[in-house]
Amino acid sequence: MLISLLIAVSLVFLLPDGASAGQIPFTELQMPSGQDGTTGQGDYVSSTGGLNTYLSYFIEVPPSSTTLVVDLYDADVGNLVPSDIGDRVRTAYNTSVTYTLLTPAGATQVTKTCDSLLNLCILENGTWTNLATVVNPAAGHWELRVDMGAGDDLNGFAIRAHDGDKTSRGTEYNIYADSFIDIGVHTAGGSGVYTNIFPFITSGCNFSTRDWDMDGAGSISVTSRTGAFTQTNSAVSGSTVWLTTTVPETGSGWTTDDSAGDYGIWSSNMTVSLGANYTTIYLGTYNSGATPPTTQPQANTFRMYFPTDALLGVNTALSAGKLIDATANFSDPASPVIIGDIVKNISLGTETTVTSIDSATQLGLAVDIFTATPQNYSVSGSATAAPVKPYLSQILPDIPTVITGKTTQVNIQVTITNPTPYNITFSAANLVTANVPGPTCPAATNSACYVGNSASVTQGAVNSQPADGATGNITWNPGTLLAGASASLTYTVKAAPNADGTRIPVTGTPASNGTTAKYVDETGNTTQARATYTYGPLCELAVTSVSGATGAKRFLRWREVIQ
Repeated sequence: MLISLLIAVSLVFLLPDGASAGQIPFTELQMPSGQDGTTGQGDYVSSTGGLNTYLSYFIEVPPSSTTLVVDLYDADVGNLVPSDIGDRVRTAYNTSVTYTLLTPAGATQVTKTCDSLLNLCILENGTWTNLATVVNPAAGHWELRVDMGAGDDLNGFAIRAHDGDKTSRGTEYNIYADSFIDIGVHTAGGSGVYTNIFPFITSGCNFSTRDWDMDGAGSISVTSRTGAFTQTNSAVSGSTVWLTTTVPETGSGWTTDDSAGDYGIWSSNMTVSLGANYTTIYLGTYNSGATPPTTQPQANTFRMYFPTDALLGVNTALSAGKLIDATANFSDPASPVIIGDIVKNISLGTETTVTSIDSATQLGLAVDIFTATPQNYSVSGSATAAPVKPYLSQILPDIPTVITGKTTQVNIQVTITNPTPYNITFSAANLVTANVPGPTCPAATNSACYVGNSASVTQGAVNSQPADGATGNITWNPGTLLAGASASLTYTVKAAPNADGTRIPVTGTPASNGTTAKYVDETGNTTQARATYTYGPLCELAVTSVSGATGAKRFLRWREVIQ
């Protein structure tokens, strides 16, 4: 909800150092409110009128890591009016926050409390400070809880995780939110643009964005992993209400009857375009319950990841075709900018490439994308600085013509891809499972049954499969899927329609036995529940029957093409 601005808040952020590993960018702060702030002020998680609980962020620590360093940006809650950097006062600063880092086993590693009434953390305004340095950290998902205490002020903060080397040469530690994010904008005439939030979409034929109290001013757009699908929501929530928007809103989405493959890390643009306004956002899976949310973490939600290894900053001067930042070190030998790197104007949502490194503080650009100062930017070797995560897909590799009254064989391919720098592991207990939905053959109704012993794999072994003409699960154990590798299962189903225009699912649906992949993730932790991830159920594949005459015409046209 729009709240009158009581003080002038500067949005020229400090930049003590440039490059980083996994982080919430300091240019896109999380902005929870104290517990005494009403839900009408935008934060549904911290407020006593909402969930009255903490925000939860996880850090993925891979095996054999030697050091885990967790830093906070602007950990304080105010105190330096009017020069406070990331926070916002309501009447007078009166708010506390507690940061708690938990090990994968759930033990408390460190706790830090910042209280504006006691002047705690006053020197941490607008700068990165260390929360914890852990030597030989346990592999797994480390949790950082941010628990707002009494008071009603806004706490703008960011998180960074690395191995002691903040540059891209250090170890990658992914960071994600589970389940909620709190975002917004402090200034009365400003807008908050968040382009570094990456949804991890892993199941269903659809999902939903859920936003609270955006006062009808803003936008949420999402783009699939390959970029083939984008949706910008037609509306956002009004004052003190939740809005659930299905993705896709209308028509076809990122899956078809022939292909369910665009899962994985997506990109997004979440904009709060009304000044001095805040919102809580989460993403519901295809089977997520009705809003409002009731707990933390909320069941049936998707993780939202943050970027890795982008150089972030604020331009300090303007010159045509240049990026100028007097505080930067673009030629830092530890993490130098190179020609061809991507430069994004985060404030405007535009991007271009580096054509020259003129000096430590100036880059030449292919396109002039900076129009004013200060504007936030990122420099990275990829357009989004997105993290990498495994993805699961299933397709019909050759699309058959299915003729009414005849039995047609349909090939199905399921592929698991691991683009990360770490192995993921399947086992007898953690399998890829694909379902032949039936009914069994022959049947008086439309049937989809298994072709016996048709399953083949590129690695590992098929654990089980139905008999010829039967239905049920095919299970596959790929074993260890190495970093950068992919593996596939291919099998055949018989489709026998008995009426023209009949759609026959040839795999399970999200609601009933959809394709899944269960594995120990990149952290290699076999005892932590969230480190064993279940991908799916995927959207179903299907074929639609045609008459014999139509099928013959299609065959003749196909012959003409190949001749």
